[in-house]
Order: sequence, then C-alpha cells, then structure tokens
Amino acid sequence: MLRNAVKSFLIVLLFCGSIYGEVTVKGKGTRDPFSRTTLDSITLGPDDLKKLSPQNFFDLLKGIPGFHYSSTGGFVEMRFRGLREGRHFLVLIDGVPLNDPTAPGSQALFSQIPLDLIENVIIDKGPQGVSDGANAVAAVIKITTLKSKNSFQIGGGSYNSSQTSIAINQSGFGLHFSKNQSDGISSQKNNLDKDGFFKRNYGLHYSSSFNSWKYDLSFRNDELNQHYDQTLNPEKNYTAQSRTRIYLLKIDKELFLDQMDLSLQIDLTKFERYYPLGWPGYTKFIGQNSNGKAQGKIYFSARHSGRWGLGHKKALFLNKNLSLNTTHLFYQHQFHHKKVHVIAGSRYVLSSDFSNHLSPHLEINYFLKPSWRSRFKYSKTYTLPSLDQISSQKETLEAEVIDQYLLGVEKRHKTFSLGSDLFYSQYHNKITCEWSSCLYYMDHNKRKVFGSEFFVSKILTPFFKVRGFYQYTRGLDESGKTVDLNYMARNHFGLTTDITKGPLFWRTSAHFFSHYKTNESLQDYGLVDVSLGYKTTKDISLHLNINNIFNQSYFQKENYFSKGRHFYFKARTFF
Repeated sequence: MLRNAVKSFLIVLLFCGSIYGEVTVKGKGTRDPFSRTTLDSITLGPDDLKKLSPQNFFDLLKGIPGFHYSSTGGFVEMRFRGLREGRHFLVLIDGVPLNDPTAPGSQALFSQIPLDLIENVIIDKGPQGVSDGANAVAAVIKITTLKSKNSFQIGGGSYNSSQTSIAINQSGFGLHFSKNQSDGISSQKNNLDKDGFFKRNYGLHYSSSFNSWKYDLSFRNDELNQHYDQTLNPEKNYTAQSRTRIYLLKIDKELFLDQMDLSLQIDLTKFERYYPLGWPGYTKFIGQNSNGKAQGKIYFSARHSGRWGLGHKKALFLNKNLSLNTTHLFYQHQFHHKKVHVIAGSRYVLSSDFSNHLSPHLEINYFLKPSWRSRFKYSKTYTLPSLDQISSQKETLEAEVIDQYLLGVEKRHKTFSLGSDLFYSQYHNKITCEWSSCLYYMDHNKRKVFGSEFFVSKILTPFFKVRGFYQYTRGLDESGKTVDLNYMARNHFGLTTDITKGPLFWRTSAHFFSHYKTNESLQDYGLVDVSLGYKTTKDISLHLNINNIFNQSYFQKENYFSKGRHFYFKARTFF
C-alpha cells in the first residue's frame, strides 16, 4: 500500500512539473513564496526576548490573544481559540518535536526548555496539519536556539531564583550550558512545602558543507528536578525528575537548477520521567520518538509553487512495551493570480494500528487593496491518541477529528496594522478521560467552539509603539446551548506599550481576563507586567522584570495558586 501511495505521489509531482514547465530561478533577495505574514504567525525575535527576559516559557506566550495555560503535577496544559488539550499544540525545537508520547496528552514538557539559549520563537496560529502533522491543530510553536553568537547571562530574583548560561559559537561549531533554579511557591493551601525546581541544559552542534550539500549535526540534553503538589493529597510534597535527549542530523540541498529545495532529517528523542510517589499510580515513564523525513519546495513558475514531504515516525513507550508507527506523505500547492492567492493541499497518514486518513487544507486570500487582505481557511485534522492514553483506554480509541474554519480581514501598513478573525471548530471524535477511573474513551458528541479576535498595532513615534487585542471565546454543548469553556476566559483583553530611547527601553504589558471559568467558579482578574532595560555598551545589557506588579491573587485551576508580585534581574553580554 505504501509503495503504491509513494508512486502516485511522485507521479503527481512530475505531472505538476509538466503543466507549469517554466522554472523560476530563485535569486538572492527574492522573496520566498512560503513566508508568512506576521498576522498569520507571531515572531518573537531577539529584541522581544531581550525585553521580556522570561523566567518561564509561558512568559513568552501569555501576550498572544486567547492563549491560556495551567500547570498541575509538572504538566502544562495549553489552550488557544477554544482548543484545550496539550496534544493540539506541536512544539519544535530546532525542527525536532518535543511532544512526549508517554505524557497523558502527548504534550511537551515546557519546563525543560532552555530559555537563556533561545534565539527566536515563531508561533504559527491555527491548523498546520498538512505540513507539520497530527499535533499541529491549534498552533505550532517553533523554537530556534542560539547558534550564531557567543553569549553569557547571569541573573536572579524572587523566590531565591537564579540562572547562569554560556554559549560558545564558532564557525560550524558550538556548545552551550545553562543552569536555572528557584524555590518557587506552594500552590496548595494545606501544604507549606515550596514547589521549586532545578534545571540543567547542555548541548553541542556541528555544521559543514560538501559539494553544495549542507550538513547539521546536533545533540542536546535537558534535565529538570522539581517539586509539585496534588489536590488528592495536598499534604504531600511530590517530586519529579525528567530528562530529554535529542540527536539530530539534517541535510539540505538545492536541486535541479534551483527548481527544488530538498531537506532530509533524521532525529531521535528520548524521554525519561520519574515520580517517586507515583503519577498517577506509576513511578517511571520512558519513551522515545524517532523520525525520518524528506521535505522540499518546488518552484514551477512565477505563479505556482509547491511544498511536499514524506516520512516515517515511530513512537515507543518502552517500559510498557507499546509502540505506534505512522508513515505520511503530503503535498501543498500555492497559486497566485492578480488579487487571489490560494493554498491547497492534503496529508495522507498510514498506520498499522489505526485507520488511514486524509487531512485536507484550503486557504483563499483576496487582496482588496494594496494594504487590505481578506482570507478564508478550512482544515480537517486527525490526532492519534498518545501511547499513555492507549495504555489506559477503557475502550478502543480512535483518531480525534476536528474541523476548523476561519474568516478574517486585515490591513497592514509599515506603521499601522489592524484586523479581525472569526473562528469556528467542531469536534467529531474527542478523546476524553473518565476521572473516576483515569481511563480514556471516545466521546462522539459534536462539541463546537467559536469566537472572534481583534488586533491593532501602531508606531506612534520612532521610539513609542502600542499594540492591543481583544478575543472572545465560547462553546456550544450537545444541546446547542452557549457555554463558557473550562480554563479559558470568555473575554481576553491585552495592551502593550514599548518605549525605546537610546540605551533605555521600557515595556508595559496589561492583560484582563473576564469570566475565566474553572470547574467551580468564574473569575475576573487583571495582570500588569513591567520590563526595564539599559544597554551599557554595544554588547552588554541589564534587564529588570516586575511581574504581577499589583499583586493580583488568582488561580488558573482549582486549588492551584499562582505567583503574586515577583521580580527578576538579569545581565547579558555577547562576545
């Protein structure tokens, strides 16, 4: 079956090439037709990372409209545009998936990510399942680590927090090391033990080229020891140790007189998690992801281009003797003519354990005026259960199926942008946990979520910028009644101001959450963060962050309290 599918896939590529015979040769300075606008994706570059000076990964993401998260027992659940499962977010670090197959929802362990060594973060909003696969439902978070500069950072702050990191990068070779720790707070009323952590990251990379082939080889090791609380036994002080090791080989080449870009990648990721007191009922989770894939871009003509890929993934839950094999191939075509720009494609996934499926995607952009664009998107995504869910299934699990629609309009100018999106998602199958037994089953109720997002940004002066947004999110239950969604706010407002004058900068971020729903209550609360910085020389800068400056008391999940006012100071130099 796979052989026939691959043959058909190659025939389609050759057919497309024969239709669009004219070849467009890419030259330096030519815009890559696959680049995204900043309204389809959010890029946090070196300047944003400098001003945010994040203490955890979610300090980077909390400014995204409609983004929520909660942390319990060492796991983090993210929510965005009504989609509220960790498995709906694909997390990549230097192109390697961090989603753990042994985690309850295949979510990534964000606490391990080395914040001091990140060069940029790109968040692609909405479904990206054709090019990125099953977990790319709500968003894809792409993390790139620092490889081009030498850096040294040191810092400390509230809760006895401290950090140290160093990165040495020379031509074709680099290594890095970082250490981060904090005493934290106790998230439970009846437990005075603080939920601190100790994190260590190190790695190296090597790159070279031979006969126009580019080679990248890298290894990284991320370790985390942490304390946490559980509502079932709040008096206990639980501990967890986790480690992730990544081995990566990537090869790139331009083929056929620049008509095609080819990228080959092989990666192996090993996950280890230990819970001395059990979670839930187990003390050890050992898993592994191995991926081999080929991807490319084809430039048929000035109007037509395509993106293709094929690959194989094997996920293992080693201490439970479980495995899941999937093979995929996809093609996505891009066409533009005058005011219309169309992207259409599909991804076909084969598995010996689940039914094969086809995931289609369609995007139509219409440019009303030079600075105005309207867009429509549709995507159907299939997300397979994690190996942990398979090991604890009450009944035979299937792929989770979600239809997503988006309709939007936006205006973009070099000093001003605004826009609005309407989004709607419908579940056909949903993997659900029966909390009394901790077993998983398929829920076939066609739940629906919907909402709208408005955003605006303006450069008022060369040194003063302002950005704001509002997002509204609701759901429809089985009877068609409009309801608030658990662990999400019905209304989310945000306002950020940036002031940069010479060596000084000041960023203020304010967020207000209305009708934030938990299982037991609704909350309204606001958070204000301030970031100050001073660049002493060309390569040395000082940073001070004050988060939750008004000491707001709130919780994102019942009985799990969040931090009050806290600060962090950091010094950074490039050399």
